Amino acid sequence: MKKSIWLLLILAPLLPEISTGSSSIESLFDPVHLVILLLGYGLAVLVIREFSIRRSLSYAGIYILGIAFGVFNEGFLAKVLIKESDLPITQYDGYGVWGGVNMGFTLAISLWHALFSVLIPILIVHRLKPETSTVPWLSKRATLFSGVLLVVLGYLSLFGSHIVQGNITQALILSAIMLLCFVVGARFKKKEKEGELLPAGNFSWRPVWLGTSLFVSYFIILTYLLILAGLTYPLYRQTSSYERIKQSSDNRKEIIAKDKINS
Repeated sequence: MKKSIWLLLILAPLLPEISTGSSSIESLFDPVHLVILLLGYGLAVLVIREFSIRRSLSYAGIYILGIAFGVFNEGFLAKVLIKESDLPITQYDGYGVWGGVNMGFTLAISLWHALFSVLIPILIVHRLKPETSTVPWLSKRATLFSGVLLVVLGYLSLFGSHIVQGNITQALILSAIMLLCFVVGARFKKKEKEGELLPAGNFSWRPVWLGTSLFVSYFIILTYLLILAGLTYPLYRQTSSYERIKQSSDNRKEIIAKDKINS
């Protein structure tokens, strides 16, 4: 049981952070950074896994809970979702900022986290440790304590002054999204005849290739193609942040053009 727990604690941050280049291999040897990853990713995913097992949730239910994890990780801890600009994917700068929350990037990154930070790590550990895949790994008290600890750390981080300081409106919006995900996700119960996505047995490369292709295609679909197709409906166009950032971008282009002419 302990091996399964540690495997998930390590795998949950390792897959999304290292594969995307958000964290380097060297940073894993930094004790502070490692603790942050284990709490922000590993413990949070473990709590979701325990909740889903006790509630007998389907893979769809786990995925929806994974969306809540994406909001928690990127909104409360990294605080990327409450930034109007300088986002990891700059195409979302100023897109859909409502109540101080970048709703466009919230949708994109949370759907990604749900798959690659939550569902896939859980499936991998369940395949490697099939004998423990259907039973809880933590007691109810330990699960509750871990959940409360994460909530407290999340709010302390959000209202902290590092990176950017969040406000009550942003906290309410992010919390409401997470609560909605848990309410909806809890309704997706596992059916009796539902099989395993990664059944134990002979190793197959098919899940590996599927996961790799999804990893690459996801960002293409939810970033460049949607934006190139004109993802500028009224909600986005009417945000003051969009206009402000667009004006700043236009000003930079004018300065660059003038410099080229003068040179």
